[in-house]
Amino acid sequence: MAMNATTLLNGLKAITPGISEADAITGWGIAYRNYMKESEVLTIKPLSDSVLASAKSAMETALVGISSPKTALAAATMIVTAITAFWTTALAAGATVWVTTPPLTPLPVVLPTALLTPTPVINSLAAVLIANAATPGITKDAAYTAIVGILHPAGAGGTLTQSSVPPVVQPVM
Repeated sequence: MAMNATTLLNGLKAITPGISEADAITGWGIAYRNYMKESEVLTIKPLSDSVLASAKSAMETALVGISSPKTALAAATMIVTAITAFWTTALAAGATVWVTTPPLTPLPVVLPTALLTPTPVINSLAAVLIANAATPGITKDAAYTAIVGILHPAGAGGTLTQSSVPPVVQPVM
């Protein structure tokens, strides 16, 4: 099974509104870890909680200060930076655990294209954050559904290149 937007959505919806920043950040880390655990290369799914612990920590560190008053653009930048930190750390481990049949040893894994040039993702996420804030009575479900609608496509699409001859690019799904 590939990474599923519903897993990320359910993880974010599980965060209780009004809790401390630290607890909310932990909630984001757990939600993204569970989402990323579904990633696979050639149906190999080795990314366990222990492999993803450092990625979760990197994401949580990048989110510190998210509750301070700031613009939607600044908040969106922090969220995308945190996701990029998660991916970068997770994929460093993924390159050693997504090992396919020898001699096809994976070469470095590449971030999803949207995270390599994140400005459009940041701007789209900021627009969603502004729209969520401006919508009277918006539900938590509706707000997070809109956020996941930006984050899921942006966070999918990394690749791993196998060192076969010729090299084969495999998607991280």
